[in-house]
Amino acid sequence: MTLRRILLVSAVLTSASLLEPSLAGQGAPRGPGPPPSQATLEVHVAEAGGGPIGQAEVKLFSVYQPGGLAQTIGVGGSTTFITLEGNYKIEVRAASYRLAQEDVLVMGSGTTHCYVEMRRDDGSSPQKASDKPRMPEVKGKSRQELDKAMAAIRANQMAEAQKHLDYALKHAKDNPEVQYTAALYALAVNDQNGAKTYLDAAVTLFPDYAAAQTVLAGILLQQGKVEDAIPHLQKAVAVEPNLWRAHRFLSEAYLRANHDLDKSKFHAQRALELGKDKATGTELVLAWAEAAAGNREDGRKVLEAFAHDHPSHPDADRARKLAAGPPFAADAVRPAAQPVAALAPPPAAALVADVPTGPIRRMPALIDALVPPVEPGVACSLPEVLRGAAQRSAEFTDALQRFSANEEFVHDDLDQNGAVRKSYTGTFQYLAALKWPRPDLMVVNEVRSGATPPTSMPVPFVTEGLPSIGLIFHEAHAKNFNFTCEGLGHWRGQPAWQVRFEQRMDRPARIHDWSEKGQIYPTILKGRAWIASGSYHVLRVETDLVKPIPELRLELHHMTIEYTRVTASNGKELWLPSYAEVFSRFRGRFFRQQHDFGNFVLFSVDAGEKIKEPPPEKPQQP
Repeated sequence: MTLRRILLVSAVLTSASLLEPSLAGQGAPRGPGPPPSQATLEVHVAEAGGGPIGQAEVKLFSVYQPGGLAQTIGVGGSTTFITLEGNYKIEVRAASYRLAQEDVLVMGSGTTHCYVEMRRDDGSSPQKASDKPRMPEVKGKSRQELDKAMAAIRANQMAEAQKHLDYALKHAKDNPEVQYTAALYALAVNDQNGAKTYLDAAVTLFPDYAAAQTVLAGILLQQGKVEDAIPHLQKAVAVEPNLWRAHRFLSEAYLRANHDLDKSKFHAQRALELGKDKATGTELVLAWAEAAAGNREDGRKVLEAFAHDHPSHPDADRARKLAAGPPFAADAVRPAAQPVAALAPPPAAALVADVPTGPIRRMPALIDALVPPVEPGVACSLPEVLRGAAQRSAEFTDALQRFSANEEFVHDDLDQNGAVRKSYTGTFQYLAALKWPRPDLMVVNEVRSGATPPTSMPVPFVTEGLPSIGLIFHEAHAKNFNFTCEGLGHWRGQPAWQVRFEQRMDRPARIHDWSEKGQIYPTILKGRAWIASGSYHVLRVETDLVKPIPELRLELHHMTIEYTRVTASNGKELWLPSYAEVFSRFRGRFFRQQHDFGNFVLFSVDAGEKIKEPPPEKPQQP
């Protein structure tokens, strides 16, 4: 049966009163009207991954303080600035760490909290999360073969796995995911040296590959190369702060190297918080770290609590014996310089215990299946987060008339496990135009053109309406949703407020529609957004259907959209979709679509620039 194309449309209601000039990129008063009010900014500084750092200098820059206002903080600390509302730049400097730079939007009521994470100095330039390259995709036949190789590894069919892996290595050897899968195969056949070679290649090709960095560090720990393992683990927790096994290995590495004992304790505690039952046994590392720091009674209490709470764990008897003897017993002498000689390196099975079963390309976890971990003890002010995100949305609609970009499009037909069966690709010139049919209504119109038009591709639909999803936080739309702030999470290593949202059933669904044969089907959405802790820019959004659309036989539609900073011709910085991944179950079949946008050209309302108008389109209902 030939599937008819379904067009995804989007309409955005906008209040004209919200389009007044904002403080975007200026850090200056609004002009006529009352002066900006006094405000409070609290800056929190920690190591990437959450560990403590030493003394740091925090500088705040704006038109009010062109030379910068500096303050010094101590280990694991924070500092407070009393300033005026507006946009600011923060710079943080600390010995052995790279310069950190953050944008901050300070509002006139309450306290704005900005969380800055410092990364070890590796000689590179400061880089924000949105500027970092994404891991390259494995496409086409190589993707299919890699999925089959991983499935065979998990089924312990090594001859079958090698056959599929050989194809991927021959045709896509420069892809880090291929090298990582080859490493997992090598570990499965007990070829540790071969695994290390593949992992070295993976992290060279893509240094932000947290899983590869973690497994490589685990091998180095097994080989006793503790100092070599530490940089890999520091990189892993900087990129993926919620990767519990990386925290576990890092706590062991710091302990074995007999330095940074405070960090060893921190990362052991973080592993237990994130890994929960999977991290059971990390208590022994934490206890040794306490003893090495001279806190033998605290270490003994950790061991006793572990043995009591987990009596059937393989290390429970060992924990009881350790608690009764040196260096933990009350009459024991303070431990020697190397108190962890008996601490065994991680077993080989632990290196890949968290690798998902089945193909690497899996169907995504739905919004309510799992709440991503957040920082414990960090309070989130939902009104302040929503206010900041709303202001950024208003700046977007105020400043931008239209934008164009190059778009790379991938459509995959998937089997029930998420492995690719067929794949289609296309490259388009993408144009999005914001139009106001009436003062209170804005519509996002999209046009794609290229050598192969979207309408001629053998795919059932092409996702549209991506620019409007982030406008859920616009004041005109926020009233249609219920919001919950889950806490301070992370996106690509950057601290971000994690906010869940869901369409209110007593309000109209106006963000996202489907249209078929002239019939409009409103989409009832729920989702989660990551909003930068200081600047309130929307960094990432994931959405699901609240309920299927039976008329279309659309059972699942999961969207992930990531945003990047783009500079307009008038100097303002706007955030636009740079990447989107969409999984759908439509008419009994699974599909995945990927959109990569680049080479943006912005046309602002006041820039006076002209481009060719898109061809006439049939009016779309909001």
